[in-house]
Formats: sequence, structure tokens, C-alpha cells
Amino acid sequence: MPIYQLEYHISSTGGTLTFGEGGSVNGGTLNLQNSTLAVGESFSNTGDNLTLSGTDLKLLSNLSLSSNSAVTFDSYQPNGFNLVLSDNSTGNISLGTITLASENIEVLGGTLSLAGGSVGANGLIEVGEQGNLSLLGNLAVAGTLDLNNGATINLANNATANLSGGKLELAGSHGLDGITTDNTTTLQINSSGGISRTDSGNKHSRKSCPEPGRKFFRSLFWC
Repeated sequence: MPIYQLEYHISSTGGTLTFGEGGSVNGGTLNLQNSTLAVGESFSNTGDNLTLSGTDLKLLSNLSLSSNSAVTFDSYQPNGFNLVLSDNSTGNISLGTITLASENIEVLGGTLSLAGGSVGANGLIEVGEQGNLSLLGNLAVAGTLDLNNGATINLANNATANLSGGKLELAGSHGLDGITTDNTTTLQINSSGGISRTDSGNKHSRKSCPEPGRKFFRSLFWC
């Protein structure tokens, strides 16, 4: 499928710009004000040539997204499709407040920044070993939060990730301060790892799990 490479200046106010088979901003400039960027396949941004204000991101198919600079969307419309921040992405991609029903977001590189929102029972956010998840507001996860070995999660403004009734998958060592759990939360260790916390969400605990396994946990983490 051809990918449209933007080489000129495009500006939109209050409209919808569609790249159904993918797009690339490299050399040209794209300025969207109070508009919708509707994208399928893949989209990449190189440099500071993408200017967004009040702009929504709408997926037309599963999307691979990369940027080496910060990109801020006002809202995110997955429409049943999945999003991957590719491993060559190094910028901060902000999607505002999200609602994932059964869709997935995978962060292989760069930072996924969220103002908060919810992940449904069949939804997934996975953070790879080169990825970072930044929460600026509370995120309710009834589905799965998967933190790979090397993945980082940052919580600002006293934000929390509430996994009551959800699943937390881990590989490697992670501190779980700001992650809320209860006796309906499932912990799955995908490889050897260590977990700890110092906040009041659960008692302090640290376990190392040499083999994959899953257990329910209430005030202590079990492997």
C-alpha cells in the first residue's frame, strides 16, 4: 500500500484530514486546528513539522505510529482498531482521556501519555522494554496492564492506575506505587521478576518468580 509523504504545507481548521493508507510528515508541515486526523496503516512524524491544537486522532485500521518529537491529540477514537507506538518512536505521544473497550495499545518505544480514562475487560495496554507510560490522571483498568522487563510507568498529579477486577502482567522488576489492587485483581508473572511498593495500596512485599504463573492477591503479592 502506498504511504503519502507530505512535502508541502497543509493546514486544516475544523475539518478532517484522511490518510487511509498511511502518511509521513518529513520535510513538509501539517497544521491541524480543531480538526480530526483520520489514519490507517502507519503514520510517522519527523522533526517539529506537525502542529496540533484541539485535534482528534481517529483510527481507520490498525495503526503503527511513530514520532521523534512530542505530539498531543485532544482525543482518541480507536473504532475497534489497535495502536502500536513503534520501537523507533522516541517522542511523547499524548492521547488525552481514552476509552478502550476491547482495543489494544502497545508501546514499543517512546512515551504514551494519558490524561486518564478506562480500559475495558477485553482491552489491553502493553508497555515494552523501551516504552514508557505516563499517567496525568486516573486510569481504571478492568482489562490488562502489561509491563515488560525495562518498561517504566510514571504517575503525575497523584494519578493512580486502578486494577481492581483487572489483570496486571509483569516481567522484570517494578515498583507498584500508585497502582491500586484488590482481591479481584489477577497478577501474572511472565518471567522472573521482582515487585515492591511503599505506598498504602497494599502491604510492602517483594517476590521473585522464576517461572511464569498467576495468582490472585489481596494485601500481598503471591507467585
